[in-house]
Amino acid sequence: MNDEEKKALLARVSRVLEIPGKAEDIKFACNHAVARDLMTGFPRPETLMLAIEDEIRRAIRYKHHPTFTVVYVDADDLKEVNDAHGHGAGDQLIKSLALRLQNGVRSTDLISRSYEFGDEFMILMPETSYHRARRAMRRIQGLGEDQGLRFSFGIMEHKEAVDGASMVKLADQRMRRQKKRRKRAEG
Repeated sequence: MNDEEKKALLARVSRVLEIPGKAEDIKFACNHAVARDLMTGFPRPETLMLAIEDEIRRAIRYKHHPTFTVVYVDADDLKEVNDAHGHGAGDQLIKSLALRLQNGVRSTDLISRSYEFGDEFMILMPETSYHRARRAMRRIQGLGEDQGLRFSFGIMEHKEAVDGASMVKLADQRMRRQKKRRKRAEG
């Protein structure tokens, strides 16, 4: 949790503490803060990983269960934005990408922001083939490129990986390959 997230959590708890008899609200605020990313409101990565494992178990149990995909997304050029305009502008880029992803996927899809790199997101897309996920991500990419908001993505379909951690790792590797190809093409 970075300093901004800590300040936001402290502000939330402080507001609740000012109201007498709100112990349950305090408990709820603390649980919510622990379970969610403070910048985006998305569930933490652990929640996404549990959901991926649930989908894997469902696929094993029901042999004809539709496939699902994991998408790994990374904001392009965040370092350049931070260097040129400061971290506030970089945070705004992350929030804009988060909103674009949230508005572009279905309500049944689950998005999480990566702990390791704050400009990376993971998306669980139940009942979605590789090709449907790719079409969705291309559509979302096109929605913001006119505003200079670009991202790279990698997709893993369940039938290609054994467990959730492998799916995320392979989707991340595919995203990094896409990012390298794009940078080479732009030269």
